[in-house]
Amino acid sequence: MKYIGKEDHLMMPPLSKLVVTQALYDMLFQYVLTPEKEKNLLDFINRIEVHQKSNQYRSTPFSLPVEELQFLEEGIEELKLLCWQLVPVHIFEIDIPALPSSEDYDKAKDQIEQILTDLFVFNWQGENQILVYSTITI
Repeated sequence: MKYIGKEDHLMMPPLSKLVVTQALYDMLFQYVLTPEKEKNLLDFINRIEVHQKSNQYRSTPFSLPVEELQFLEEGIEELKLLCWQLVPVHIFEIDIPALPSSEDYDKAKDQIEQILTDLFVFNWQGENQILVYSTITI
């Protein structure tokens, strides 16, 4: 593992998909005043849905860097009112001992994931980076 750095993220509270999606549509669209902001908001909501579908068997948090959410402007404060938390997230690069194109890649990645799951709460970010969440609540 190679330490990449730290970011401040807003982390979604553990709510059901329907509640989260509906609240975001109802609340955040009032801050969308341009086509670019609407595209960013729809992308944000889609990322939540993809996360929830891909993590249905593993309970991991969803978060995004505060910088990526700046398009929401005052909407960031609305997220905090919906119990989204500002948390430190540490980024690590994982050296997987197989090429992504090789047959052994998925097996090696699964083995690494099992070990990491025993150590801390994390999410994959791309093919070889993870976001590690602090166990200390802010």
